[in-house]
Amino acid sequence: MFVLIPYEVDDDTITPVTVHAIERQQIRFRLSTGDFDMNKARMVYFQEEDIIHLVITDEPESKSIELGPNITAELNDKNELIGVEILNASAFLRDTVLESVQAKTLQLFESKVG
Repeated sequence: MFVLIPYEVDDDTITPVTVHAIERQQIRFRLSTGDFDMNKARMVYFQEEDIIHLVITDEPESKSIELGPNITAELNDKNELIGVEILNASAFLRDTVLESVQAKTLQLFESKVG
């Protein structure tokens, strides 16, 4: 499963960016109809530019929405998610993995101590 949590960073504060209800409804609908098959999605890494592009469908992009610093959602003409672009991908992945591992380690430690 691929979970992307867009966030904003301000000094030492990390704030998750909320996905609007209409976008969640569209994603749920596309998942339920099989139109949003993450198994068909592919990820392309552009090493020289340090960009990850997650391609959900090959539909033409109609517009894009900046979800947070360096994260852009690409939409088709029906405003459905068709891709995600992550700039400075190495730092994003490093920080995301470290945050996840630190949180999980803290949970495990607290459950053994408590």
